Parts: sequence; C-alpha cells; structure tokens
Amino acid sequence: MPPGRGEAYEAGAALPAGRREIEGETIVYLKTERDTEMLAAAVERCKSKAFADEVDNGGPSEIPDGARLVVEVDEALPVETRRAKVAELVRSLAEGEPVRVRQRPIGTSREPPLDTFARALTKQPYKTFRELSGDRSVEEMRDRLLLCLWDALFLAASVTWSTDPSRVSNVTAADALELGYWFHRGQQNSKRPLFEGICAMCGSLLYGVPGGNAIGNICYGPFGRALSSFLLLASLLPQCCFLIWPRFPLYLRTSGQ
Repeated sequence: MPPGRGEAYEAGAALPAGRREIEGETIVYLKTERDTEMLAAAVERCKSKAFADEVDNGGPSEIPDGARLVVEVDEALPVETRRAKVAELVRSLAEGEPVRVRQRPIGTSREPPLDTFARALTKQPYKTFRELSGDRSVEEMRDRLLLCLWDALFLAASVTWSTDPSRVSNVTAADALELGYWFHRGQQNSKRPLFEGICAMCGSLLYGVPGGNAIGNICYGPFGRALSSFLLLASLLPQCCFLIWPRFPLYLRTSGQ
C-alpha cells in the first residue's frame, strides 16, 4: 500500500461518523405508547416543505422541535405522502423500541453553526474524501475533521449543561458572569504568597519563635512590640475583621519597629 494510503482510508471512513456527530444523531427509546403517539402526532403537525421526517413541537421531551427522524421512505413521493408514511412507521414501533434522531439537522432551525469545511462536509450529495481533500494533505484533513468533531462535542455538552439540571450544576447567564468575575478575582488575589494575605497574628504563629521550630519559612520576621496593645484589642474582636493585611510583617520590619 502506498505511503499515506492507509491514513487516507481511515480519515475517509471517519467522514460518516463526523457527519452524524455534527448533526447530533442519537438513539431515543420510546418508553410508552404515549411517547410513540406524541412523536407520530408531532411529525404530522410539522409544516416543513423540505423534510417529511422533521418533528414539530409537542413530541417527547428527548426529541426537540426541529429534529429529524432517521427513517427510510421513498424520496420520489410528495412531502405530505412521505410525512404520512413516517408517522405510520413511528406508530408501528412497539413500546420500548428505539428511534434514531438527528438533534441538530442541517437545513432546519436547529442547524448548528458551521465553518467552511464543516459545511462542505455536510452538504448533500455527500462528497468523497478525495473530493473534500483537494490539494490538502492527509494530516491537514485529519486535523480539520478533529476540529469539526470538537465543535460538535462541545456544543452537545453545552446543551446538556443548559437543559439537564439533574445531571449538572446549572446557573443563569447573569449568575455565570458574576461567578466568573469573583473566580477571576480570587485567582488574582491568590497569586501572592500566603504570608502576604493573612493577619499579623496568624503570621506570627506560622513564623514561630526566632531560632526555634516553625510551621512555615517566612523571611520577613515577626511583628514588633509596638503593636502589643493593638493585638490585645484584636484578640477581643472577631477574626474575620483581620483576615487580610498585605505584607504586614515586612512593613514592621522595614519601619524599624
């Protein structure tokens, strides 16, 4: 086999899987007869003139408005006739049987944002690997396919985070910005060493007795006697009042106290 032929074959075999992931193809189990009837009725209500297998609102919660069912019907028939056949196929499913669904089908209101390569990849009739690659190398084609896959998987995860609070911790957009601000603020504050962000009393405890054992290895020295009366007052107040005192030991040392 010529060099690179095997890699080209593997990348070409990944095209159908990439298309399925971009369109969010998944399997949904119709658990009850009510789910089956709801799905069939949602197909019949759809007014799409392009797709006979598109689902309108009112279907099972796992199948959103604008999704498409993956079923085989004669494409030569009129749209309304094909839609009636799709609904008939859905009603023929037994309780608990699966149905394959495209959650983000191309050409519908749920079409995901796509870059130029992803559009060429999902455009029908589907192109072969050779037609898509053109002058690109096998390595570049593989990287482009991986980027498309990353986009599709990240979008799927984002949808899960936003719509399934039972599986993840979810917040509103406003709360996310607020939490992000304070998280960033905490990251900035924590860049400084521990001894630059604690009160003088804790700093003295961590420093230890000069020449003796200590928990830490602070290099600024203990606080001086001039603050003994102040620290007596501080010991009578809640500790939260003296949590942050930047570089307190260094200030006392350089001031000569």
